[in-house]
Formats: sequence, structure tokens, C-alpha cells
Amino acid sequence: MSWRDIWQKGSFRGAEFCWMQSSSSVGRKTARHDYPLRDETYVEDLGKRPREFTLECFVIGENYTDKRDALIEALEKEGPGTLIHPTMGMMLVCLNGDVRITESTSEGGMCRFSIPFVLAEEKKLYPSAAVDTVAVVDAQADKVIAAVVEDFGNVCSIDELPQYAIDDGIGMIGSLCEDINRLASSFPTNVETPAFLKDLGTLKNSISTLIGKPGSLAQAIASQFNKLRDVALAPLDLYDYADLQAEGISSRYDSVVNLPQTLFDAYADRFDFGTDSGSESVPKTTPSRIQQAENRDAINALVRRTAIAEAARTSSTIEFASYDEAISVQKRLTEAIDNELLEASDSVYAVLADLRAAVVNDIRTRGADLSRIINYTPSRTEPALIIAHRLYGDATRADEIVARNRIRHPLFVPGGVALEVLSD
Repeated sequence: MSWRDIWQKGSFRGAEFCWMQSSSSVGRKTARHDYPLRDETYVEDLGKRPREFTLECFVIGENYTDKRDALIEALEKEGPGTLIHPTMGMMLVCLNGDVRITESTSEGGMCRFSIPFVLAEEKKLYPSAAVDTVAVVDAQADKVIAAVVEDFGNVCSIDELPQYAIDDGIGMIGSLCEDINRLASSFPTNVETPAFLKDLGTLKNSISTLIGKPGSLAQAIASQFNKLRDVALAPLDLYDYADLQAEGISSRYDSVVNLPQTLFDAYADRFDFGTDSGSESVPKTTPSRIQQAENRDAINALVRRTAIAEAARTSSTIEFASYDEAISVQKRLTEAIDNELLEASDSVYAVLADLRAAVVNDIRTRGADLSRIINYTPSRTEPALIIAHRLYGDATRADEIVARNRIRHPLFVPGGVALEVLSD
């Protein structure tokens, strides 16, 4: 193919011109290092240098001024533009300096341009700012805990209460400690477990003392809920997926990697804590009974709101498999927060509202590019490998289909039964 066959009419951003010649510079970016009292020099290679060239062109004709003005307007626009180079074709370029324009009486009806260009990158290579949504959720959870602890200290009191009312509060805290102990026992025992159980035992033995110091009591309870995360998630630091997969026990890793979701569910089970043991179960017949009822409500609210804060913190560590799973977690959290906002004090209301916004932003940001869950019904019973290959062109995703739908045998996926699968 000759050069005449590939020749194209030149233009920049649609403004046409006639081409005369161009000169280019190519090569590598280097930094030369010279050292005193040494004859040698060291040249450091810094990568390929950007391609630069100067285009010599002109516009001509009886109405050449219209073409001149159109090309000048194109050259003065911001950002990169599309250049049709007569011999090198279409490319994205930026101006690389001053454009020289020449007109003369000896060349009437003609205007010459000398235009320096550099090839532009389609991707922006400079850094861009991004909000760490996980850190924002973590910070807002801390604020919720602080506000909830302070609010509990302002509401709960045993001053001038009869012993039966005090014992009622001690009994509730004792039952809560047993509940936390059962919760911790549901997770794999690890290096964090002994210290956690020791602290929990200390709290249980100190209830009769701490009940007279509501602020300290609330802080101790909130601390146990927070430390429960260390107990539950510690195994994540002990296993390496590549090693386990190489050993043929990737299922063991899968059970471990799901711990954040398991912990979130455990916290979520306490979103309605105390709905059957609140102030309604106490007859408000005397000032002592009224305070006893308020103490019950305060303890229940402390547990629910602390669970919400820690669940929000845990949600930011869940590796969602699909967009639908992410939105499901978001819905459970926002509904629980909305319920608490109805009865929260002004200080607690403000931080809970901020936590809600942070959770929504975090989950939607991390889940934006995740696949959606769709239904697929195989027409006949067949192996999961075939279904995976048909849906994704990747038979290795058969295990994903089997696990999501709890299929008994991967070689016999029942036909006519709808399966939950990812959209891509």
C-alpha cells in the first residue's frame, strides 16, 4: 500500500486544513547522572517519552479567512481534541505550546499555521480524591457509642430506690452478660477468646457496684460489644486463602471469610432487644416504680443502640457477593436506626442520623459495581458445570451456583426449579 492510499484530509476538531509537513520527536525519558572524578556517567531510564510533533499546515482559498477563524477557534478550545493526521490517522492530542500563524501579501488568500501537538492520554493519570467510606462509618459508630453511654448515664439512676428495684436492674445486666457469653461461644475459639471471657466475668462480678455508676456501667457493656468483634473476626487474620486453596480446603476459608456476615446477623438479632421486658412490664404506681421502669428502658435502649453501632461497623467489613446482599444489609440497618430515632434524645438522634447516612453511602459505594441476583430455571436436570458454562462461559463458577442454592449434588441440579444466580 502506497502513501497515497492512506492519505487523509487533515482536520482538528472538524476544522480542515492542508498539510505541508510535520516533524516529530520520540524516544525515552532519561536522567543523566554525572559524578565528580569519574569518567563514566549513569543514565536512568524513566520510561517512554510522550510523542510530540509540530504540524506545518495552511488554509487557502478566496474565503480562506473563514477556514482560518474556524481552525483558530478549534485550537483555543479547552482540553484534548481529535486530530486527523494526513498520514498517521486519527489521534487524541493536546496543544504543546504556542501556535504560530503567518499571513503575507506575497501569499494572498493563504494563512500558514505551525502547530505543536503532544499525544494525550485518555485516562487521567493524576491522583483523584476519594472518601474512605469505611473510616467514616467507623468514626460515626464511635460517636454513637459515646452519645449512647452519656445518655444512659443521664437516665439510669438507683438513688433512693428500694432494693427490689435495684435487684431488677442487676438481674437484667446479669442476663445480658449471659447473652453476650452465649454469643461469643458461637464463634471459633481463638487467641482473643480468653481475654474477652475474663473481662466479661469481671463485668458480671462488678454489676452490683457498677449499677450505682451508670456511666461506667454503660461504658463496660459497650466495650464488651466492641470486643466481641475481635473474638469473632480474629480468624480472618489467621488464614490465607491461597494456602488453604492449595491444600484443597478452600471450604474452610469460605466459612471463615463469612464471619463478618455472621457477626452482623448476631448484632442484628439484638435490634429489638427488650421489646418484651421494657417499662410496660413494671406498674408505674410510685416514683420508685417509675424510675425502675425508666432504668429498664435505658438498659434495653443501650443494648439496641450499641448493637446498631457495632453492626454498622461490621457491615463495612462484609465482602458482599452481590448488590442485592449489600442492599439487604443496608435495609436491616436503616430500619433499625429509624426505629430508634423515634424515641432518641436530641444528642443521640443527631449521631444516629449521621450514622445512617454514612452506612448508606458506604454500602452503595462499595456495592455499586456488584452483580445483581437473577433467577434462572434450567430446563432439565444437569451438572452445575454445564449451567455455569452456559451462564458465564466459565465452568469454574459451578461451586458458586451450588453454594448459593444449597444443591445436594453438583452433578444433578434439578431441572424446572428456579436458581438464584448472579447476573454476570
